[in-house]
Amino acid sequence: MVSTQQVRDEGLGMVEAIVAILLFGILAVAMVPPILLSLQVTANSTTVASAGQVAQLRVEEARTASRNCAAFADFLVKPVPTTMTDSRGARYTVTETIITATGADAKADMTWCDDKSAAAVTMNVIVKSDDTHDTDVADVATLISVPGVTR
Repeated sequence: MVSTQQVRDEGLGMVEAIVAILLFGILAVAMVPPILLSLQVTANSTTVASAGQVAQLRVEEARTASRNCAAFADFLVKPVPTTMTDSRGARYTVTETIITATGADAKADMTWCDDKSAAAVTMNVIVKSDDTHDTDVADVATLISVPGVTR
């Protein structure tokens, strides 16, 4: 025969269930901030990586065009894409400066580009995200050598 004391001690009571739900809720709430932070860090990393690719692409286009002064001059007169959109739909603003060894704007004054001798310019590409509050997302600077035409 089962005593009444044994019947009361069997199973999960209402108090235990409420305590278990309360503890689970506290743990779940404690996990929300780290999860949100990791999502934000991932989104920012993706934005920085995309902006870096945009800047690097522009630098590679300049390097490809630097086989001689005439080709580089053609590159300089082409309009610079001031806005770009990546595959996720994020928008970027692109600005670039190309400075000669004397500090002059290479686009405004092409006298530095001479078919008889080599020249070097410093190219700086800055990419800013239009979708975030970051000031600079990517900033790439490089020195580009432009050889003269050999005959």
